Amino acid sequence: MENNLIVLEAPALGGTYIGRVYALGGVLRAEVLRERGSHLEVVTKRSRFPTVDAAYAWLREQPALGQHARLAA
Repeated sequence: MENNLIVLEAPALGGTYIGRVYALGGVLRAEVLRERGSHLEVVTKRSRFPTVDAAYAWLREQPALGQHARLAA
């Protein structure tokens, strides 16, 4: 599996967050990254999802993004 990225925007927080889903060593993982100038900072991460859809659902529900998060166009 290659990396799959989705961009989540949280306008109320004034930031852009990137949700990344990837497989490493046969384990499906996901993490939320926040843009900080020219680099990315890990906000939260989790591993061992049963499916890619489950990982995406977890990303969309993260408290770091709050209820204002939406998929970027």
